[in-house]
Amino acid sequence: MTPANIAAAIRSIRKQQGLSQEGLAAAITASGRPTKQSDVSYWETGKRVPDLGDVSAIERGLGVPRGRVLLAAGLVEEVASVESAVAADASLAEEFKGDVIKVYRAFLAAGGRTS
Repeated sequence: MTPANIAAAIRSIRKQQGLSQEGLAAAITASGRPTKQSDVSYWETGKRVPDLGDVSAIERGLGVPRGRVLLAAGLVEEVASVESAVAADASLAEEFKGDVIKVYRAFLAAGGRTS
């Protein structure tokens, strides 16, 4: 997974939904996360990788189910595999498991690689 995957996923879904960059920015802002057209442009060109909060807001703005952008970017299967491994790891304290998953997702969203 690379930032280019996320950029392409956002652009593709936005176009499928018939929205301009301005329209998506307005929809995201209406959902409670102030966003400008330039933010959408940066995400779609890979100049800026959206964090998970941004991705959630983008999905709300696009009117698509949660996880759609990550699925389109090829992230869902990898994250699900890691989440299962973390959940099954008896050596990791329960109160830290959610944090490990959040850090891993942020790592991937920033263009990290696992192999």
